[in-house]
Amino acid sequence: MSLIESAAAFRQRCDEITTDGSLRVALDGQAIRTHSAMAFTMGTPQMTPTEDQFGALAQRVFGVAPSVGQMSAIRRVHFESTTLVISTIREKVTSEGAEKGDTTKKIPLAEKKQRRDDQLARLNGISMVGELDPSHALLDLANQMLESGVIIWLAPSKCSKRDDEAEWNSELKYQWCMMRRGLAFDQCRVLSWSVHQHWTNYMLNLMSRPVNPGFQQIKLDQLVRADRELWTLLAQEVSGSLKMDGNEIPLDKHVTRLATDPRVTMLLLPLPTNQRVTEAPDKPRPNAKAGPVRPAAKVSTKRKTRAERSCPEELKQYNTKVAAGQICWNYNMKDGCQLSTSGKPAKCSRGLHLCACCHKAGHSLVVCREAKKG
Repeated sequence: MSLIESAAAFRQRCDEITTDGSLRVALDGQAIRTHSAMAFTMGTPQMTPTEDQFGALAQRVFGVAPSVGQMSAIRRVHFESTTLVISTIREKVTSEGAEKGDTTKKIPLAEKKQRRDDQLARLNGISMVGELDPSHALLDLANQMLESGVIIWLAPSKCSKRDDEAEWNSELKYQWCMMRRGLAFDQCRVLSWSVHQHWTNYMLNLMSRPVNPGFQQIKLDQLVRADRELWTLLAQEVSGSLKMDGNEIPLDKHVTRLATDPRVTMLLLPLPTNQRVTEAPDKPRPNAKAGPVRPAAKVSTKRKTRAERSCPEELKQYNTKVAAGQICWNYNMKDGCQLSTSGKPAKCSRGLHLCACCHKAGHSLVVCREAKKG
């Protein structure tokens, strides 16, 4: 909804011109509730009204003999309304405006506040704070879909909240993203909250459903692909206006139908695993026949490496090699290591400065409590 068609924005501007609300009440009595309606009260916006036309309009709005202040308020709101209408129409018809037709149109702040209040009154039990507070950008995307009539898929990464960017790398964060998208759709009357939430709950419930042996649990990526497929099918099959027809939202019936479409549900099936299927634990296994006893394998006497042979006597009982590399011997001896270190954990040219006993940083074998115990 543009600024010139927003009743909430028009009411807010009237109250700013006359703080007592008299201008808003008087114009509302004449069914003038938007900037576009005000701009066409006296001819067209390109025609400059005469003094007689202003006087006649003021008399119909305020009554007999309007004051100078009331005449000033009428002139001011009429001038602003005509300016906004001309600017909006020029943006639509010029080549520059046509090239920017795909850009997202922002909803006026007053209109967003009015829609939010209406939604809170309509949806009982929903607290739109924190994780359930859709960002202005998300509301603008949903409204753009309504105004243009072009259905697009809003990915979870675009379903941001008011104070942060969207994250959906876990089931809970994905649920928050989808709920914010549902609230944004419902606020703009693109898709009702109940239908969108039913689709969200259906997908999330599949993740906790047990699967047969040989198949893996449904992953979060499958939910994202299924949701994208549903909105792709909506864009292909739904044409015409997306605006409400009476009390019915057009997309509600289409989303309900496509939620059970095989082209969507096939993406929510458990995928087979690469591992072999193990036998069920309650299935009795046949007794294995006793075979010939194999002789014990001979212990191989492996030659010691050069590092093992040159290891100090007091460190031979400890494992001085960890996954990160070789442990410094001098560091774990009485005199310590005097070489310069860098990195974390500390490391010199001879190895890591870790305890040879517990393999922890911050102390050597000389003061290690584990070494003293054992």
